[in-house]
Amino acid sequence: MTSELSLSWLSLLPTFITIFIAILTRRVMTSLLIGFFIGALLLSKGSIMGSFKLMGYEVLNLFWSLDTQTINWDQLYVLIFPLLLGALYSLIKLSGGSNAFQKWITQHVHTQKNIQLSAIGLGGILFIDDYFNSLVVGNTFRPIADKNRISRAKLAYLVDSISAPVTVLAPLSSWGAYLISLLAVTLAPYHWSELNPLSVFLYIMPLNFYAFAAIAMVVIVAYYQIDIGKMRQYEAAVNQGLPDQSAEKTPHQTTQAKDSLPGSLYDLFMPILSLVLTMLGVMLYTGHLQLCQKNMPFTVLDAMINSQVSISLFISAIAGLSTTIFLLIRKKAEAKSLLKEMFDGFKSMKIGVSILVMGWLLSSVIHQVGTGIFLSNIINNELSMHWIPALAFLCSCFISFSTGSSWASFGIMIPISASVIFNSPDLVFLIPTLAAAVSGAVFGDHCSPISDTTILSSLASGCNHMEHFITQLPYSLLCGGIALCGYLVLGLTQSGLLGALASLIAFIVVMILFYLFRRQLLVQRN
Repeated sequence: MTSELSLSWLSLLPTFITIFIAILTRRVMTSLLIGFFIGALLLSKGSIMGSFKLMGYEVLNLFWSLDTQTINWDQLYVLIFPLLLGALYSLIKLSGGSNAFQKWITQHVHTQKNIQLSAIGLGGILFIDDYFNSLVVGNTFRPIADKNRISRAKLAYLVDSISAPVTVLAPLSSWGAYLISLLAVTLAPYHWSELNPLSVFLYIMPLNFYAFAAIAMVVIVAYYQIDIGKMRQYEAAVNQGLPDQSAEKTPHQTTQAKDSLPGSLYDLFMPILSLVLTMLGVMLYTGHLQLCQKNMPFTVLDAMINSQVSISLFISAIAGLSTTIFLLIRKKAEAKSLLKEMFDGFKSMKIGVSILVMGWLLSSVIHQVGTGIFLSNIINNELSMHWIPALAFLCSCFISFSTGSSWASFGIMIPISASVIFNSPDLVFLIPTLAAAVSGAVFGDHCSPISDTTILSSLASGCNHMEHFITQLPYSLLCGGIALCGYLVLGLTQSGLLGALASLIAFIVVMILFYLFRRQLLVQRN
């Protein structure tokens, strides 16, 4: 059944319908549910009853593996993580930590530009995991952005543009560990001993043109306050003191606890530090256990590769929450206030968690109907090897945008890219093609409306999800075009340096256009 659909354009139907309805109605849950139903309808060969039965099976299988008859703890841990973080930041607000940070920012950072650059800087430091990055930066800077008249759409763009691009470049991150392990599995059948998986990753990293373009773009946009498309409307409105129409109308829109206690920066950073150190520690510990089972020697990188990221996220959130509760108990906070703030924190994340669950369900049926396989077959056409890096980038972009999962795109495109190159007469295209596949996967994770990182970034920033998608998309497409220029030159010249130079030139051209656009706006205002 799956193989038949994977050979037909029908495999694209759930994705296209989901994205079309999401853009048309801006109702994410509705579009995800309809896409889920269409996928189930295809898999059940048009049977309505069969579709509902399959949908029920997928919902149950999401949390309880019907094959192994065990609980899917990884899924539960990832779902519980944002709920715990919601509670954590509600308690931090109660402790006065958020107010203290706002006062510190007010005293030391006096412009919108510097506040935005500070958010980017914090995101750059938290490169361990994209979920962790998005939720921490978004929740920390949301009240500061509100106070300084920065729209939620702009904050969500800052948060999203630094999380996945930074994480994918770091070997000591959840993404880096996954990619290195995937490269090890992919390269093993070819008995290619010239480079080990870590070396391949390190060669790929500087050729990830999209990630570098996205990071450079968000820094320039923040520094020069470049707002295009609908983003400019939202920024202009909040700067005039008008209501922020990009904000999500949910309980987490409240910027500070009503009865917050006197606090200091210690109340903010101790829980975050506890969370970060615990996550690193648990990742190394769980990785060490896996290495012991495999009779492998301990190294930091191998431990990160073999770590259990989901349980690391869960335990680190528990550690951060426990630290905050301890600090509040020392301040003699009332138990009633603690429970109320925790409950409010849970509620603030319910919409995002619901979207995340629906995104997983949709991704499951998309995988089963063979969307990725259908798209990946494009690469099997006979083409000049010089075009393969650019084509791999475009296919990876479309797969990741359609499925909302960069990791799924990694899993599809990296093996296919390796297969294409190893069956060609010239292995010199291996690194460029793998880099292009990874870069394209980051594009989809960055801007797809059904991407979990996109969802969490809008959630943590308190931005309406579809408004975040619409306002971020122009920047993402520009970065995608910049990266494509690099891969075209890289394929034609087989030079990473010239490919990077082409991307840089394309980036400079875009920046010049930004400058002229901004100058024209200033002339019109005057």
